[in-house]
Parts: sequence; C-alpha cells; structure tokens
Amino acid sequence: MKYLINFLDKKSKIFYIRKIMLFTVFMYLIFGLLYKTSLLSEDPIGLYHRIFPASVFLLFYLGSFIANIIKDNIYKTFYFLIYFANLHLLYLAYNNNMSINFAFSIIIVIFISNLLLKPQEQLKTFNIIMIVLVSIVTIYITDSLTNKFVFLIIFYVISITSYIISKLSYLSMKNIKEKKTYYENLFKKSPIGLIRCNSNGSILDINQHMIELTNKQNRDHFLGKNIFNILGIEKINLDEINDHKSFEYEVDFSEEQKFWLEMTVEKIREEEQNTYILAFKDISNNKKLEENLTYLSFHDQMTGLYNYRYFKNEVERFNKSRKLPISILIIDIDRLKTINDSKGHIKGNEIIRNTADILQRALRDEDILARVGGDEFGIILPKTKEETAEKISKRIYDEIDSYNKQANKNTVISISIGWATKEKKSTSLYEILEIADQNMYESKDSSR
Repeated sequence: MKYLINFLDKKSKIFYIRKIMLFTVFMYLIFGLLYKTSLLSEDPIGLYHRIFPASVFLLFYLGSFIANIIKDNIYKTFYFLIYFANLHLLYLAYNNNMSINFAFSIIIVIFISNLLLKPQEQLKTFNIIMIVLVSIVTIYITDSLTNKFVFLIIFYVISITSYIISKLSYLSMKNIKEKKTYYENLFKKSPIGLIRCNSNGSILDINQHMIELTNKQNRDHFLGKNIFNILGIEKINLDEINDHKSFEYEVDFSEEQKFWLEMTVEKIREEEQNTYILAFKDISNNKKLEENLTYLSFHDQMTGLYNYRYFKNEVERFNKSRKLPISILIIDIDRLKTINDSKGHIKGNEIIRNTADILQRALRDEDILARVGGDEFGIILPKTKEETAEKISKRIYDEIDSYNKQANKNTVISISIGWATKEKKSTSLYEILEIADQNMYESKDSSR
C-alpha cells in the first residue's frame, strides 16, 4: 500500500519502482540461497530459473539509470516485468504439473501484483489475461498435483478481490491527495494570514497573505523561526489551547507601523507530532472603531470631557476605595438657560466649552472632570481633604475671574461651586455627592 500511495507522486515514482525491482532481485536470489544451503527443502524452481528472472529485473533496474527510454517509460517497463514474472511462474507451474508450491505462488504473486500496480485499465487487462492464461494452463495439465477446481476458484477470488481492494485503495489515496492539494492551495491563497508551526512555535510554513501582512519579502524570513519571537509577544503553550480560541495582540513588524492582530489556533493531530495552524487577521480598523465607540460612550461630544456615565462609574469605583479622603466638586454655570434664550444656543455652547477649558487648566492630573448635565460639571478629587477642595474651588473661581477680565460682555462666565469630602469609610460617596450638590445650590442662592 505504501508503493501505491507513492505512485501518486510523480517525483517519487521512479525511486519506488527501482526499489521494487531491486527487492525482487534479492528475493529470487535469497530464497535460492536458502534452498541451496538446505535450510529449506529442495528448490522447486532451480538455480537457473532463479538467476534468469533475477538478471532480467537487475538489467532493467540498471537500465533505468542509463537508458532514457526506460526511465521515461518506467511504469510501462514495470508492467512488462510484472507480466514477465507471472508468465515465468506459470511456465514453471506447467512444467511441474501445478504442484501445491507453484499453485500457492501463483495466487500470492497475482495478489502482490494487484497491490503494486496502479488500478487503471492496464491492471484490469492484466487480470483478465492472467485469469484466461491460468485457466487454460490449469485445464490443459492432465496430471495436476493440485485440485484444479479448488485452485481456480481460489485464484479467481484472490485475483478479483485484490483488484477491487487495489482499486478502492487507489481511489481513497487519490482522494486524500486531492484533498491535501486542495487544503494546501487553500492555505497558500487564503485571504487571512496563516502559519503552520510545531508545539514550540517554530514556523513550518507560511502563506502569502501573512508575508504581505508583515511587509516582508519572502517566506525564508520566517521558516524555522519562532512565531512568538517574531511577533514580540509572550509565548503560550499551544498544547493546552482549545481549538478556535482567539487572542489579540498589538504588534509592530516595522518602526513605522503598529497594528492589531487577532490570532486563532487550531490543532492538527498527526502521527509523529501535532502541528498547529495559527490564523491571523488584521483587526486594526475594528480596534480603532472599538476605541472610538468606547471614547464616545464615556465622553461628552461637545467638550471632550468625560460624561455622566463615566462619572457615575468612577463614583461607584471610588466608593469602594480605602484611600481616603475623597472630595467631590459640583459646578453649575449660572443663568445658562437665560443666555440660550436671549443670545442663542451657539453662544451658550461656547460658554460651556470655555468653562470646560478653564476647569481643565485649574485641576490636577489625577482629578476626574466630567460634564454631568447641560450646565453642570462634576469633579472627583482623589486623596483630597476638605481644605484642599476649598483651595481648588477658589483656584477655579480665580481662573474664571481672570478669563472674564479678558472676555467681552457676551461671553462672561458665572459659576457656582459646591463641595464635600468623604473622610470615613462608613460614609457613602453618594451621600457626599448629594451634599456637594446641595452646597452648590446654596452657593448659587447666596450669589444672587
């Protein structure tokens, strides 16, 4: 069966036929030697009838290296030798009245011939010719040492069965080869980057799309190298990964370009060792879209500040924090509705943006500023005492006054600030938020 598989490969066909020729020569001579040394009973074939076919096989074996006509027609030559071996054996069987040894040998040889030859039309013809010749010779022998009827029945069954087995095996191997070719082409031409590697991550093969994805010139840059080293990522144990599990990495194959890859792993179970198909997809655009959506979901579109949703999440997070004190400022733009009604929303929006800029300048890097309403801002001041919160509020007022001195009447900003501080873990930050909000309204009322 191994020879049958290799016949499907044009490059290895000559090598394996030569191997069979040489093996046949040795079989003829070795059995003759065993008989000659009396390890077995008397040789039924005789020395001459062993040397003659062995010489024929050896002649064509050597000729396949020298004569192009034999080399270029190696399979036809092999068919000729199979015919020769079977006819020679049939001749000897006739001369020996179809003794049990020769009857058994004919059955074995026809079985082996069917397995070694391609099950094409020539093999079908070979079986028909051999069935006819064996039948004629067997019937013609008058003093047969073997039961003719039993021999012919066994011969027919073995001949037909081995031919069918060879045919089915050939079709199966051909189908495997076609599938292998299909998957190899699929691997090479896939629109996503594919790498085949061993369990250590050593690259065995790579497709064209992956080469283009990495901006490299050819596959030789990758073969034998470790995929984790090339990507610059932490090595993972491929044996422990479930099929189709995905990973995301930010990689840079050049100093000019960084991008995101999604990697999925699929194990290919083989006899010698498992190999792995790593599929890479460029998800840079998806990541960029994801980042934009995340940004939009937590940021105010007008000012670029965090929005109420983000502020609420941060209040919840800091409410569980043990790092106290934590202060909260609530800031409201005074009379924004009046400005919108009298001067228009464009002017009102300008005041909102200017206020946001002033607040950003007045705060520290660690402070969290968010627009939590139409005219309202919230600020979380981590690790900030009440006295510091008051100082920050004063600094904001000072920044507003400084701005107003340079602004015209239409863009003057007026704000009210309220603050409160959480100093005990038992106090809820939501309570502090409400107190700061109330203090802001008290500040607004007192300024009127």
